[in-house]
Amino acid sequence: KTAKYSINHQLCAAMQQMGCGPSDVKMLTGFMDLPSSARIDKHMAVVEKALGSVQEEMREASQKDALEAEVAH
Repeated sequence: KTAKYSINHQLCAAMQQMGCGPSDVKMLTGFMDLPSSARIDKHMAVVEKALGSVQEEMREASQKDALEAEVAH
C-alpha cells in the first residue's frame, strides 16, 4: 500500500526540504493540474516521522560546519 502512495511521500519530502508545508503542496498540485490529495497532512506526517531525525542530524552538522568555517576565517 505504501508503494501506491510513494509519489505523495516523495512530493512531501521534497516540499519539506524546501521549507514548505501542506498548503504549499496543495497549491503546487493545483498549479500542475494534479488531483489534490485530501490526505496530504497524513503524508506529511509520515514523511516527517521517517525523515525527522535525519533532518535534525543534517541541521546540526550544517551548524557545526558553519561555525568551524567562521572560526577558520
